[in-house]
Amino acid sequence: MMNTLDKIKLRDAAKRLLPLAMFLGVALACANLPENSRRSLNRNTAPTGSAGSADSSTHPSSSWDYSQFEDEMGRGKVYTATIESRNTISLDFPYNGAQHGSLMLREHPKYGKDVILKIERGQLLDSEYNDPVVVRFDTDKPLTFSSVGASDHSTETLFLRGNAFSVFSNRLKTAKTVRIQAPIYQGGNQVFTFEVEGFNWTKR
Repeated sequence: MMNTLDKIKLRDAAKRLLPLAMFLGVALACANLPENSRRSLNRNTAPTGSAGSADSSTHPSSSWDYSQFEDEMGRGKVYTATIESRNTISLDFPYNGAQHGSLMLREHPKYGKDVILKIERGQLLDSEYNDPVVVRFDTDKPLTFSSVGASDHSTETLFLRGNAFSVFSNRLKTAKTVRIQAPIYQGGNQVFTFEVEGFNWTKR
């Protein structure tokens, strides 16, 4: 018969051995995984920016995201440069909740060169019956641009008209901050702030 002291010693020994047993069990399970599964696990858990990362479109020194892809109709390549606003806005129901805006420069073999403002949800209003889009680079005087909605009638997108692309592509080379004010249905004129330093259209 085991006395009380022996029972206590045995229980303490079991507690100490339990973590070791669990560790050995996990190690054996991992060792029995197929080689391709282990590579997949390592790749999926690689830190952003490490050798295991497959994202090469975002440049470390800039918040801009550059992409290029072939037009599906074989007309050539489409180039884009996109950045997300530093701030967020909040609209009323049913679009409530904090959301960012995004600014995109696009060069398309069919549609030409565009400056595009997008929101995640809501209704951006074009300048046909509403205010124009107001843009301010750093501390420069504000510029105004007329705007038009997307051809698919999606309400989250505005295209800036006139010489918007030439102005943006030129000023973004030296600007650090761009503020864009646009009218939103039942949301008034909302301002999005973009930290644009590091823009380089040649990185497309």
